[in-house]
Amino acid sequence: GIFTVALVSRHPTLKGTVLDQPPVVEITKKIISGYGLQDRIDVIGADFSKDDIGKDYDLVWTSDTLSFFPDKDKLEEICQTSGVEGAGRQLVLFYTQFLPMIPKQRGNEPNVYCITMFRRAIPLFKAAGEEQLARMCEMELSKLTGVR
Repeated sequence: GIFTVALVSRHPTLKGTVLDQPPVVEITKKIISGYGLQDRIDVIGADFSKDDIGKDYDLVWTSDTLSFFPDKDKLEEICQTSGVEGAGRQLVLFYTQFLPMIPKQRGNEPNVYCITMFRRAIPLFKAAGEEQLARMCEMELSKLTGVR
């Protein structure tokens, strides 16, 4: 919820909803109250891979979810059915900006998280008609995995 706190605190007309795992909702609420924003930020306890999180948000921000997300297709489905116009395209843009920031190595080994994210991005790029981006990801993935 700290990103929502940062956004809402800097924009006086903005309201937000934080979706967090049920076991940490009370902690999230305390953090938000500590900033005096409890009247402008709602907190929902849910698992967005299973529960209905609603629709028609102006912005859907995911933070630290991709590395723990069990169902690789569900996040894309959520983004594309979120009611946010152009969300599928925004997901493509997200991956094009996010992938270069992931370290390719972890110690002396290829970064498994990086490999996972490239594997997720390739079919998304292909579905969006971004064949060149898909090929570039396939080449990077090949370098990381040693599989041609």
